[in-house]
Amino acid sequence: MKFILLAFSLFIVTELSAQFKPFYGQLTYKVEHADTQYRKLYPTSYMSIFSNDTIVRVENETQQLGKQITIRHMALNKSYQLVEVNGKKFAILFDHAKEKADSTVFDIKKKIGRRKLFGHSCKRIRVKIPEIDQPLQFIYFTSFQNKYINNLKNIPGLPVDFYLNSKDGLYHYQLIKFEEYMPNRDLFGIPTTYKRVSFDQFMEELFPAQEIEQEK
Repeated sequence: MKFILLAFSLFIVTELSAQFKPFYGQLTYKVEHADTQYRKLYPTSYMSIFSNDTIVRVENETQQLGKQITIRHMALNKSYQLVEVNGKKFAILFDHAKEKADSTVFDIKKKIGRRKLFGHSCKRIRVKIPEIDQPLQFIYFTSFQNKYINNLKNIPGLPVDFYLNSKDGLYHYQLIKFEEYMPNRDLFGIPTTYKRVSFDQFMEELFPAQEIEQEK
């Protein structure tokens, strides 16, 4: 009996894993403020994700801050934020396993249909976001996992049209580019011109101890 239950459990796990396939390639999202009256204040930006299914490189590009790059190892749950300050380049290490989880668990109301995007099957769901009164429509790929976007915890697939709330308000993300290929491995490495540091070390570089003592 125990053998039968074990075999049945393994069958379920295998079936659940089999419904997803690895993603190798590039995703690019257009990011707009959901409230049109704020779009002059917060212009359209873009987020590109490159994946080899083990590591993702996330590039956020805005008019105000330029390009911001994060390289995240999905299995190790660690990432490097590449920044340049005062002519110096730093790769700041974040160990997310030691941090308080920042992923939002959404209240998913119901599925409302299917469609195809970039040749892949999608489903529509209604999602209740904390602090937003009305449920919003999300669309996600059914054949890819949500792990490539690390702050959407319980969406049942890879989101292609979704919303995220921030201190500046609600933002709408729409997938505008989808390409499947094996990206150049150099995209996922830390350039030798960047100094690897912890966040505390980075702050010490910005605000040396002697400066703090002088201020006292």
